[in-house]
Amino acid sequence: MIHKARASQTWQRFASNKRITRREILKPSDGVQWILNQRILPRPITELRALELGCGNGRDALSLLKLGASVTANDGTPANVEALSHILTDPSWDNFRNRNNLDETAVERFTPLPGLFGEVDLPQTDFLLAQSCLSYCPTYDIFMHVWEQIKAALVPGAVILVDFHGLNWAFRDPSYHEQFAGNMMLLSIDAARALFQGAFEIHTEVPVDMRAPHTNTIVEYMDISRFVAIRK
Repeated sequence: MIHKARASQTWQRFASNKRITRREILKPSDGVQWILNQRILPRPITELRALELGCGNGRDALSLLKLGASVTANDGTPANVEALSHILTDPSWDNFRNRNNLDETAVERFTPLPGLFGEVDLPQTDFLLAQSCLSYCPTYDIFMHVWEQIKAALVPGAVILVDFHGLNWAFRDPSYHEQFAGNMMLLSIDAARALFQGAFEIHTEVPVDMRAPHTNTIVEYMDISRFVAIRK
């Protein structure tokens, strides 16, 4: 079952992470670090071709560059991708790059890919990240088109880390759905599992604890499931 809810600027503010600061020491998100620890990626990190969809602030993209991977970063907000290019090239970020071992090869290994889902071609990849972003596909048809693109981009043995928003959300304000400005795809857990049938081996499936950290947030609980799967 696929269910559509309305996604708003309120949700986008809640879901967005803090921008990268010049004093920051980069480290991968918990999900990415877990995969690195599991040693299930098909290539050594310095030979890895990674693709992050909905890169947002780009922390994972930069962390993978720091480790030596080649990274393509996509986001439907071009400014997010431009910010990554700026961090990798602007002199004002020299100290940050030195602190994080982002040398001149990082620029060569980085490919910006701004554009909305379904409107950009996805390169062949060994490791694809799609964390809490596919639910923003505006229609089911676009969602399925993007999923087929993802399957085509993943080479045999490639790993995907992907989140799906489920049906069991809790809201502090019952009018939340009326406040949403755009469509958001919500999948039942069975529908999410079905996407992997035939083309993937599911390595791990875990619920993500997404309880709102602030009492003034309109969302009390976000139903999100995370999958790690390997392309057959």
